[in-house]
Amino acid sequence: VRVDHMKAMMRDHYEGTRFDLTKGMAAGPYGDPNRPANTAQQAVGQFERAISMHRTLWSFVVEVHKSLKSNSRDGTNPNLSTAWFGYDMPHGTVYLPFYPASKIPPPRSFRSRLGLMSNFSMDSAWWAFNFANQYASTNFRAINADIRAKSETIERRIDEQKLAWETSILNSNSNSGGSSSSIMEQLGTRAQHLAQSVVDEWWPFAFQLMAKYGQGLVVYNETYAERQEYPAWWLDSRDVGFSTWQPNGPYHGVPDDEEAPEEVEIALS
Repeated sequence: VRVDHMKAMMRDHYEGTRFDLTKGMAAGPYGDPNRPANTAQQAVGQFERAISMHRTLWSFVVEVHKSLKSNSRDGTNPNLSTAWFGYDMPHGTVYLPFYPASKIPPPRSFRSRLGLMSNFSMDSAWWAFNFANQYASTNFRAINADIRAKSETIERRIDEQKLAWETSILNSNSNSGGSSSSIMEQLGTRAQHLAQSVVDEWWPFAFQLMAKYGQGLVVYNETYAERQEYPAWWLDSRDVGFSTWQPNGPYHGVPDDEEAPEEVEIALS
C-alpha cells in the first residue's frame, strides 16, 4: 500500500460501485456526491456516507519511517516520517508534506486567525481550498475534474521535489556531520515554503474556475465557449419537468412514482 493509494481512498465516493454517490437523482444533473444532512423532520431515510465528506475541515495520511542512522553531532537520528495534510474536502485538496519531527511550524496561512468559517479571508489556507470546493458544487462533474487534475499535477511535483531535497540535505549533512536537529530544521523549512507556494498557486486557480464555469458556460477564451448541458436522463425525468412541460402545466415536474395532480390533469385536458 502506497501513500498515493491512501490519498485516493480519502477522496472516494464509492465511484464505480452500487453505492456510487455521483449517480442518481440525488446527485443532480452534474453528479454531485455531497449530501448535506439537512432533511425534513418527518422524512425517514438515509444517504450513504461518503469517505470524502463535504463537511471535512482537514484530513491527513501519515507515512511512518524508522529514524535514520547518522553521524550527527548531537547523537540523535533524523526521522523522515511525513504527515500528508490537506485542508477541506479530500476530493478537492492537495496533500502537503510536513515533518512531525521538525520544530519548524506550518506557514502563517495555516495558522491564521483571520480566516474563520464565519469570516472569509485570503490569509487563510483553508479558505483557498474551501472556496474552490464550494464553487464546484455548481457543476461537480466538470469543475471537480479540473480540481483533481490540478491537485494530481501538483502532488506529482511535490513527490519529485521532496525526494530531491531529502536526498540533498541528508547527503550534505552526512558529509559535514551536521546535527539531527539541523537536518530536521532544513527539511521543515523546505516543507513550510512548499506548502505556502501551493496555497499561493491555488488562489488564482480557484478564481479562474469561476471565470471558466460562469453563466452556465465553459469559457475557453474570449471567442469560444461551450454550454454546460444537462444530461438527457435528467431532462427526461418527470420529476424535473422539462419533458412534461405544457403551456397550461405542469410547470415544475411530476414525481416519477405519482400520477399528475387532479388540477394538472384538468389543465391538460
